[in-house]
Amino acid sequence: MDKTLAIGMTVGLRKTKQQTYDYCERSVRSLREAGFKQTLHAFTEPGAQIHVPKAPNVTMLQHEKKKGCFRNFRFGLKWLLDNTEADWLLMLQDDALWRSDGWAIISESINSGDYDHVGMLSPYTSKSMVFQGDKVKYAKKKVEGWRKCHFHNKAFWGAVAMLFPRASAMKMEDESQRYRNHKHHRKLDVIVGNALRKELKLEILVRVPSLVEHIGAWSTLGRHKLRGNQWGRRGFHFKKTK
Repeated sequence: MDKTLAIGMTVGLRKTKQQTYDYCERSVRSLREAGFKQTLHAFTEPGAQIHVPKAPNVTMLQHEKKKGCFRNFRFGLKWLLDNTEADWLLMLQDDALWRSDGWAIISESINSGDYDHVGMLSPYTSKSMVFQGDKVKYAKKKVEGWRKCHFHNKAFWGAVAMLFPRASAMKMEDESQRYRNHKHHRKLDVIVGNALRKELKLEILVRVPSLVEHIGAWSTLGRHKLRGNQWGRRGFHFKKTK
């Protein structure tokens, strides 16, 4: 029997005095065009409900008070654990753009292989998360697929799309002190990465090339103010189609 998947998306209000930035509708459309037909559960910050498209198989859980990036993610992942029986849990941010063959690759991946020692698959791959040897091999067309994640500055970068086996998500929620005790709204990817690899001794795999692109030009955390792309905001050799 095929493995089941539950999908959550954190949706924040991206607004300045001059403009409101809305990536969510494009992100949801991309998810569907990539072949994902599962119900999408949108965990929505106050005011951000305007971004969530009224579409089939999209449900919205609206927060009365702002949770922030990390706390909204943790709420969403636990909600999926408590309210679904899915084998795999996919948590997205509202500015994730998928390759058109995204579901085909994800479906094949979760229905094959041994993931007992894997904490997470990362469909979004920053170039900072790819070992130099894999970059060289990819350039020579000698490697493609799920690869062991390289930690840059002892940290995981890539909260845009994170895919968890149910057992690892439960273990992180129940056993990881880093994860359970983190109160700040920042450092989502760093906390998850360290909780899985350093504390729970579970592996993180990234996709080469990236299945997801990070399309957000304006960040709720202010990272758009950083010069250049040094912090790895683009998907490694992402292409919308094969």
